[in-house]
Amino acid sequence: MPKSMTAFSRAEKHFPFGRVVCELRSINHRYLDINLKLSGLIRQLEPELRDALKHALARGKVEGFVQLDVQGAQRQELSLNEAYLQSLLEANEKVRLLGKISAEEKASTFLAWPGVIEANTTLDDSDQKAVLAFILDVISQLIDGREREGDAIKGLLLAQLEEMKRWVNLLKEKLSDVRQSQDDRLREKLASLNIAVDQERLEQEIVYLAQKGDVAEELDRLAIHAKAIEDALAQEAPCGRRLDFLMQELNREANTLGSKSYHALMSEASVELKVIIEKMREQVQNLE
Repeated sequence: MPKSMTAFSRAEKHFPFGRVVCELRSINHRYLDINLKLSGLIRQLEPELRDALKHALARGKVEGFVQLDVQGAQRQELSLNEAYLQSLLEANEKVRLLGKISAEEKASTFLAWPGVIEANTTLDDSDQKAVLAFILDVISQLIDGREREGDAIKGLLLAQLEEMKRWVNLLKEKLSDVRQSQDDRLREKLASLNIAVDQERLEQEIVYLAQKGDVAEELDRLAIHAKAIEDALAQEAPCGRRLDFLMQELNREANTLGSKSYHALMSEASVELKVIIEKMREQVQNLE
C-alpha cells in the first residue's frame, strides 16, 4: 500500500511523574528529514525515536516535539553551574576594580542569573520506558495517517488511470476512421482544384502523411505506462519516485500525440490526457 508523506498526530498522557505531550507532523520532501525537539529530561530517547522513524518511513520531512511537564517537587534537585558562576564572579571583580560599582554584589544576584542554578529532574528506567512506549504509539498514529491518505491517493490515481485508458482505447478504436477521414479530405481538396493529379505520387503522399501522423506507438506506450503505474501502486514498497518518473513519460507521450494531431478527436484526446496526467502528477507528489 502506498503511503502519503503528509500526516499529523498528537497525543498527551498523564504519568505519575507528570504530563507528556507529543506532536508529530510530516510533509513532502525528496528525502527523509527528521527534526525533533525533546525536553531535556527525555532527550536521551531521541536516538531510539529516530531509529523508529527511519525504519518506518522512506521519505518526508518529519517535525515534532515531546514536552514533559514534571509534577512533584520531590523529583527536582537544584544544581549549581560552578564554572559559569566563577566566570561571573571574575567579571564582577574586574568591573569593581574599574570603579564601575560602589559595593559588593550579593550572592542572590548571581544566583538569579540565568544558567547559574539549574533544576535537575531524573526519571528511572521504568518511567523512561513508559514515555518511550507512549511516543512510539504516537509515531504509529502518524504512520497510520500516512497509510490512510496514501490509500485515498491510490484510489484517485486508479480512477484517473481508468479515464486515461478510456481515451487511449477510444483513439485506438477510431484510428482507422481518423486515417480514412484524412485521406478523404485530401482527395476532396484535390478534386475541388480540378487539376490533373499523378495518382502514384498522390498515393505516396498519402502514405507519407499516414506515417507522419501515426500515433499507434504513442498509444501503446501510454497503455504500457498505465500498466506500470497500476503495478507500482499494488506493491508494498515506496513507489513515489517511480511514479514521478512515469508521470514524465506519460506527459511526453501526450505531447507527442498532440504534435502529430491532424484530427479534432486527436487534439481533444491530447488535451484531455494532459489534464488527467497533471492531476495524477499533483497526487503523486504526495506519495512516499
